Amino acid sequence: MAVVWRCPQCGQAALVTASYAANKHCAKCAEQPQPEQKKLESPAPNRVSQRPSEPIPGEEPARRGRPSDLWAWLLAIMPIAGVFFLENPRAWVVLCLLSIIFGHHDSKNLREAGYKAPSVWWVFILMPVYLWQRGSATRSKPVHFWFWAGTFVLSVALNVAVMQEGSAEEAARPLVTQIVREQWGGSARCTRVLITRDLGRGYYHAIAYLDNGRSLAISIQTDGNMVYVTIP
Repeated sequence: MAVVWRCPQCGQAALVTASYAANKHCAKCAEQPQPEQKKLESPAPNRVSQRPSEPIPGEEPARRGRPSDLWAWLLAIMPIAGVFFLENPRAWVVLCLLSIIFGHHDSKNLREAGYKAPSVWWVFILMPVYLWQRGSATRSKPVHFWFWAGTFVLSVALNVAVMQEGSAEEAARPLVTQIVREQWGGSARCTRVLITRDLGRGYYHAIAYLDNGRSLAISIQTDGNMVYVTIP
């Protein structure tokens, strides 16, 4: 079947078969070199390269796991440690220095793990504020804060008990001296009273030490401001 076909390059018309019409150019144009077609490449998108270690401004640094809670627990038990050094001012200075050291290490661990650490000075000024802010920074329950609060209440109760026993021991010492001299005569004097057992309700078992080397088992009873001593 013949069809009219026109060359797309030179425009020459010719009567050709349908199979020839499928060609792009006529025989004359086909012998000529065809112009090269340049492939247009789309411009590459602008990409901003950034090192993984550098945080993007305005965003929080990448977190590298859960920080260690060791130093926070050491801070939380400090009130109990203070009970054992109640009458030693130098020991209190040591405890304050240890608290600052523990807080420094804990704050360092938080920063290394990618968290915003509270100021270490809160450890020295008001430790529960530091522990509360630590829980907020790590987005966890403030268990260290509540543990510190519990140990603080317990330490206050223990301090009151120790002070009561200490006052009872001091009040019983001259009474033991008076009883020993009245009942046994001589010039023996009580130098120390040590409570060995708290029976409750103001009753105590204790040991009285005399300056002649002897020791006596005594009983102490406190009733308000009154102190009673019994030597079996």
